[in-house]
Amino acid sequence: YYKYRFNPDKLVHKVVRNENKAFELFQAGEFDTAPITLPEFWYEKSEIEPVYKGYIERVTFYNRFPKVPRGLYTNVSKKPLDNRDVRIGIQHALNWQKVIDIMFRGDYQRLNAFNEGYINFSDPSIVARPFSVSEARAAFARAGFTREGNDGILTREDGTRLSISATYPAMPLYDRIFTILREEARSCGFDLRLDGLEATVAYKKEMQKQHELAFGAWLIQPPVPDYHQFLHSTNAIDEKGNPKPQTNNLFVWHRPDTDVLSEKVRTAATMEELKDAAWKLQHIMHDEAIFAPAFAVDYVRIGSWRWVRWPDCPETRFCPPVVYDPHEVFVFWIDEDIQEETQAARRSGQSFPESTRVVDTYRTMPTAAEEPPASEEPATEESETEEEPEAPAEEPATGEIEEP
Repeated sequence: YYKYRFNPDKLVHKVVRNENKAFELFQAGEFDTAPITLPEFWYEKSEIEPVYKGYIERVTFYNRFPKVPRGLYTNVSKKPLDNRDVRIGIQHALNWQKVIDIMFRGDYQRLNAFNEGYINFSDPSIVARPFSVSEARAAFARAGFTREGNDGILTREDGTRLSISATYPAMPLYDRIFTILREEARSCGFDLRLDGLEATVAYKKEMQKQHELAFGAWLIQPPVPDYHQFLHSTNAIDEKGNPKPQTNNLFVWHRPDTDVLSEKVRTAATMEELKDAAWKLQHIMHDEAIFAPAFAVDYVRIGSWRWVRWPDCPETRFCPPVVYDPHEVFVFWIDEDIQEETQAARRSGQSFPESTRVVDTYRTMPTAAEEPPASEEPATEESETEEEPEAPAEEPATGEIEEP
């Protein structure tokens, strides 16, 4: 059954709990490939001799995988999050663009909607609410938060402060992201309390529906979006009307119309039925502001030692397009001659041309068309032919490949 499914003879997976340590092992040649999508790995950490000397090659590959629904999931069973205007105000008070510009060098995009990027089953007209102090304060005022305290936080007439906690897995990257969001939110009169917890503790809290806002991203798979687990009432409340634990409906959202539509997505007999139900659900989620879209990335960046070869033919440019991680489709292979050549060059100090490519054959521009990152140039035939000739993708390969 597995014969001819993989190009390398053997795949070796090693668990390294620290990303920086994993990259050091890759740099030393202990791993053959490494994901380097995060800007800190693509920029500073890739400024190393193996890259300059052409031993390690870097590729930015634009895929067509649906956007991971990364953002804040609003628990509408908690006050004041049961108020739609509060939810709208919060979305205007979250400066995700500043996060993208500072933390991701402007390379990432703003996510616009839940289940974005499913081609026929995602509505491209939906645009995420932008950061706006005036829009946020206007929405909060409609919800009754009209008084401003000495600390700049809005309150209602009864003294209720506009203070809501965001639960997220504590790690340096997320800590910095939420510090930016908290400071920007204060200018809107919104107190965003940071609830950074160890990942398993945060997950348990969310599964118990004890969160107010939960930051996360759920695994998705093409070709059809899924709404049932996130919106259906059977996953929201129990027989007594209490929030139902151990389900993925972190919104605790339950409404008859979304029940019908989420069931229709599951049972639709035609593409048009499926499209109609999916688009309506996307609009409901946007209009009700239960999901605050964060950021997305429409590419992956891979670093690999030059003996790891990837396809480059009219049928497959580097990798099939509908894939989240190019490693998952196993179209790469080990060229043992190049491996011996490279290892000999490392011992003698010989170098090869530096190789940094952009493969944008399959790229689809976002709704608000963005230019490629300033650090990159679109791939051309000339730039790609500078590399060593590659063996056909279907050619049997030998050797083993290791990845963190």
